[in-house]
Amino acid sequence: MLKLEDIKKDAQVSGIKTGEIVRIVQVEAVGDAAITVYYKDSQSALSEQMLFRSDEARLDLAAEGKPWAFDAPGAEFKLGLEAYRISQAALFDPKRSSRLRKTMQSAMPWLAPPHDIAHLHGERDVC
Repeated sequence: MLKLEDIKKDAQVSGIKTGEIVRIVQVEAVGDAAITVYYKDSQSALSEQMLFRSDEARLDLAAEGKPWAFDAPGAEFKLGLEAYRISQAALFDPKRSSRLRKTMQSAMPWLAPPHDIAHLHGERDVC
């Protein structure tokens, strides 16, 4: 539960917009029992809402911080990264691409480099 007097500029408050934490941009008092708050939601959309004493029960000061953080164990990240690297390694394997090129050249001789064409046609000492 958060009192209306505790809502200040740059505070992060939950309960104003359903399911979201909003950042207070401006607070204007409207008598003793109400305030008008201008806030930004998670999409940075600016909105306003009038809050009354009866709304205090649903309001709560949110923990400061970001909705995401780099606090996962580093070993798990390295394991996932290594698994991804292994899955991509076949795409950049020079031996595999060399074998594939030789297979394609034997099936389609016009793709072969000039010195290989002479060899394919039985000519010797071309150079």
